[in-house]
Formats: sequence, structure tokens, C-alpha cells
Amino acid sequence: MKSELIQKLTSRKFILAALTVLTGILSLIFGENAAVQTVMGALMVILPATVYCITEGRIDAASITHISTAITDAAEKLGASEHTLRQIEQIGNAAASLGEDNK
Repeated sequence: MKSELIQKLTSRKFILAALTVLTGILSLIFGENAAVQTVMGALMVILPATVYCITEGRIDAASITHISTAITDAAEKLGASEHTLRQIEQIGNAAASLGEDNK
């Protein structure tokens, strides 16, 4: 049960919701100044979208890497040429480097 609670608290949806609520609360507390209101309003839109895009990019890169490894293994077992195996591995390596660039 404890690990289930930790899993829920560290989910992307919860973190994005918490960041949005926190930004809203901060804008209510410090929102007397028009500049602060503008910045907080922009953060309420930009921050969740940015975090979501980065997170989904990392997940997609990891998924492509995993898939390309499985395809390489299957192609090797089916007797694919070395050229084909290298091309599949290059795709996986490119995806892995994209995932690392987002860190």
C-alpha cells in the first residue's frame, strides 16, 4: 500500500496538477502586483505543458530504444543481414541520445 501511494504521488499527472495548484496559490498570495500576476499566469500555462512535453519525450525515447533492441534481437534470430542489424541499432542509439539530451 505504501508503494502504491508513492507511485501515485510521483505520477506525472499528480506532479503537473500540484505544480499548477502551487502556482495558483502563489499568484493569490503575491498577486497584488500586475507584473507578478502576469508571470504567475504565464507559469500556470507554460510550466505544466513544458514538463509534460519533456516527460513524454523521455518516455518515447526509452520506448523506441526498448523496441529497437527487441527488433534487433528478432531480426538477428531470423537471419537478417549485418547492414539491416546496424541500421536498427543506429535508430536505437539515436533515440537513446535524444533521451539523454533532455536530461
